Order: sequence, then C-alpha cells, then structure tokens
Amino acid sequence: MGDKMVENIIRNILKKYGLKEDKKRLEHIKSTLEFFNGLNEEQIERIILENYTIGESFFFRDGNLWNILKRYFLEDKNYKILSLGCSRGEEVYSLSFILNDLNKDYEILGVDASYERIIQAKEGKYKYWSVRKLNESQINKYFDKKGDYYFVKEKYKKNIEFKTENITSTIRKGGKYDIVFLRRVLIYFTEAQIHNILNNIKNILNNNGLLILGHGEFYPYLTELFEFEIDNNVVLWKNTTKTYNNRYKKLISFNKNNNIKNINNINNLQKPMEPNNKKKKLIDSIVNISEDEYLEIIEKLISEKNYVFAYNLIKKIADNSLNYLIWKYKAFLEIQLNLDYKDSLNKAIFLNPDDEELWNMKNYGR
Repeated sequence: MGDKMVENIIRNILKKYGLKEDKKRLEHIKSTLEFFNGLNEEQIERIILENYTIGESFFFRDGNLWNILKRYFLEDKNYKILSLGCSRGEEVYSLSFILNDLNKDYEILGVDASYERIIQAKEGKYKYWSVRKLNESQINKYFDKKGDYYFVKEKYKKNIEFKTENITSTIRKGGKYDIVFLRRVLIYFTEAQIHNILNNIKNILNNNGLLILGHGEFYPYLTELFEFEIDNNVVLWKNTTKTYNNRYKKLISFNKNNNIKNINNINNLQKPMEPNNKKKKLIDSIVNISEDEYLEIIEKLISEKNYVFAYNLIKKIADNSLNYLIWKYKAFLEIQLNLDYKDSLNKAIFLNPDDEELWNMKNYGR
C-alpha cells in the first residue's frame, strides 16, 4: 500500500469521525502503520482511534465535580446519564458509586470509539493508576482486589451499558438524558463538528439537564445554547429554552479596507468593559490549559464578535506571554473596544516585525 493511499485512508477515517488533522499524531500513526505493514482498512481505523484519542483517566477525576453532583441527585427518579468518550469506564463507574451510595435509580450509557477500551470498561478491571485518588476505605468498598488488579464489584455494574460507537452517531439517535458527560472530547473534533455535537446534545438533554465538560474546558458558542452555573470553580452547563444561532465567521483580517471603528479618535478612549460577576467566574474557571488552547478560544470569541469576553480573557495571560499572537489579538480587541492599543501593538511588532498585518494596524492610527 503506497504512502499516498495510506494518507488518503487516514484522512477518510478522520473525516468519518470528524477528527481534526494533527501533524504529530498523524506522523505517529504513519510510523506505526509502516512498522505493521500490510494492515487492512479496519485495522488501520482501530490504530487511528487508539492513538488519536486520550485514554488516561482515573476514578473521581476532578474531585469538586463529584461533590457538586451529589447535591444534584436529590429527586426520587430514574436518572438517565450519557458518558461520551467514556474511555475505560472510570467516569461511568464513578457515577455508579455515587448513585448507589445515595440509593438512587439510574441508567448509564458509556460510549467510546475504541473497541479495546470498551472491552476493558465492560470487564471493570483496573490497575492502581486508575484508583490512585481513592483512599483505602473507598477501594475496599467499590473493588475486589486480585493480585495487582482492582475489579469493580458486581453491584456497581448494574444498569450500565457500554457501546463502541462514534459519539456523533449516539447523539443523533435521540433519547433523553438528565446529564451528558463530554469531558476532554471536543478537542479532537473540527469546529463544524463541535457546533453540530453541541446542538445535538442540547436536543437530547432534558429541560434543566446538565452538560459536563472537562475542568477549564470552554467553547464560546456554549453560551448561545446553555445557561451556566459555577460552583467551587466547576462550570455546569444547563439546558434551557435558548435557541442556537449557527454562525460561521472568519477572524477579521487586518487589511487596509477594514472598517475598524474609532481607531483615529485616540483621544476618546474608553475604559474596558468589565464582565458581570457570573461571566467573571466563568473566565476565572478557564484554567490549566495551554496558551494554544487560550488562543483557540479567543479566536472563536473574536469570530463571534464577543469582544468584551475575549478581551477580559486575554488580559489573564498577556502579561506573561511572549507569543506575538496574544499581543496582536489584544491590540485588535483594544481597537474594537476603543481602548489604547499602542502598547499591545508595539509589543506584537517587536515580537514579530515580519507580520504585515501588524503594520497595517499601525497605519490606521496615522
């Protein structure tokens, strides 16, 4: 099988699952396929899914979240929960532990694209790494230890189903859920796929149902679909009657034909608009992510003309950054908000004097 054919197969599989092309992962996959020569397309697909998604997890990951959810499970009803990208099942069983302790009825569906991880989830067999956050009392309560392995006790496997499936297929099938977990999954999808996934999740969530993302995980258009509550730095996205405005806008290019408002009126500068307390908490909750992830969020906010939110977010990281894009976007946002942009622009130019758009921006003020 030639290199060109292999690349086409890989791209078709990524397209099938709506996964973004990532150069580092693609190179790793290619080298793996070269080592295991002669694989068929089904085997290639499995290798891609095993290597393209993160399988590492542990029980009660993000401790604050589980304590907050205990307060959510107050009604006497049958809770229906969907765990998307459930990996080896730690998240699903963590829910089972809590709901059993609270004596609640429940049905949990765990879905992952990896066949191997779903097999492990069904078996409920784990190494110490997965239970490392639990104390001895919890381990004895929830697991049977055999040799070096920890097996989930049978009582906690009831009313749980695991499926190997593309998550986009799962959420298109309908059904209604009280909670959908989607932690650290959307990072692997294209922007168009993320829009569709979030919109479909809204449709399968019950009214006031919750969408749970990873700690610090944020996508700007979430605020168009859901209300949010913040408790102990944990963000809960609640389904409401909000409607979705499906907008695709490109980041504004800094060329001489752009109509950037009030840039020449440097004497009429405004104070930056501060977000309300709720949005400030949301901004503060976006933590422990890379600068590249911050940039991705800020770019999306700019594309949706959510300049105030973007500006208050970029201020969190700008002072400690030597990335010219951070300063470039900060200058752009200051222009849009009629603020003094010169310091940010000069820093961006200093860091990357070859960026023609920066000089175009500078020429606006003349």
